[in-house]
Amino acid sequence: MLRISTLLLVLVAVNLVACGSPPAPNEAPNGAPNGGSTAPSAPLVVDVLRLVRRAAAERLSTTGNLRANEQVELVAEISGKLEEVLFREGTPVAKDSVLVQIDRRRVAAERGARSTAFVSPS
Repeated sequence: MLRISTLLLVLVAVNLVACGSPPAPNEAPNGAPNGGSTAPSAPLVVDVLRLVRRAAAERLSTTGNLRANEQVELVAEISGKLEEVLFREGTPVAKDSVLVQIDRRRVAAERGARSTAFVSPS
């Protein structure tokens, strides 16, 4: 009960203070600015420009980085020394195209070693 009466007393005090305050210096009692006067206090200053028709530049200079919307990671199935790259960076390539040439002697040696490893003794 004491809490409710304290809260009620605080609310009544706030209302009395808010109702009894005088209006602000530049505000009329009805809330209109400039003391309720409707006449303008000073003329407004307006800047005027003369428009001239001419071609507009359709160029935009910016700085930034380009990033492809797709990327591919190339991985060799066998190890070896790269002899030749058969494409240029940035150019399209067809599916199943040969992109690089690996040292043929090492490739042949590895194939020979693999084939002899699987041959069973007779």
